[in-house]
Amino acid sequence: MGIGGGLGLAAGLPAIIIGIIDLIIAWGLLSLKGWARILAIVFAILSLLGGIMSLFPLSLTSIIGIILIIINIVILWYLFKPEVKSAFQ
Repeated sequence: MGIGGGLGLAAGLPAIIIGIIDLIIAWGLLSLKGWARILAIVFAILSLLGGIMSLFPLSLTSIIGIILIIINIVILWYLFKPEVKSAFQ
């Protein structure tokens, strides 16, 4: 095996799985599937919580956390707009 043995695979596999799930959700959103809207809301809330947790202790990751918080608030605001909500029903 290469450098790090199976560690690289173990570290990268969750990212690959999350990426595949994100692609499926993106396809569902583009197809106006209700389940995709719900999953996007769940993922945005989880990411928002991750952004809040990254604020402590204050460091470079705090800046990334602030950006995550802002992006996910905008996503949640958009997905809860009445016209967007009705488009997915």
